Amino acid sequence: MAKKKVKSRKHRHWLFAVFFILLLVGVALLGRGWKQVIPMELTVADYAGINVDTDKVYFGALPPGGSSTRTLSVSNTYGRPLEVTLVARGQLAGWVGYSPRVFLLEVGESRQVNVTTVVPTNAKLGNYSGNTIIHFQRK
Repeated sequence: MAKKKVKSRKHRHWLFAVFFILLLVGVALLGRGWKQVIPMELTVADYAGINVDTDKVYFGALPPGGSSTRTLSVSNTYGRPLEVTLVARGQLAGWVGYSPRVFLLEVGESRQVNVTTVVPTNAKLGNYSGNTIIHFQRK
């Protein structure tokens, strides 16, 4: 019976060591940076329309060749300066641009970012979606 307790203790110590190492790796990775994902939607139509809901970046309804700009407010409530980078993904990735796209935010600072979409002239009518990904990196 004594051998089983020794093995059990060794097993627990080994599991604790593995858990601790994984925890340290996770903290190190999270400490470098993180991201926030904001959904975007656009309807390509033969008319123009707006949507002022705030749960996503809505560009409304635009005809082929049309454009729309929305504004995001990005704030630094973290205790250190942050480098911020915005990237578009999904169906709207090639249609969306940011101004500014990369910038430094000091502690407590906020910045307005224009998110502009330009619908290609050959776009088919329909609904399109994507994401704005905001990457935050400690400086």
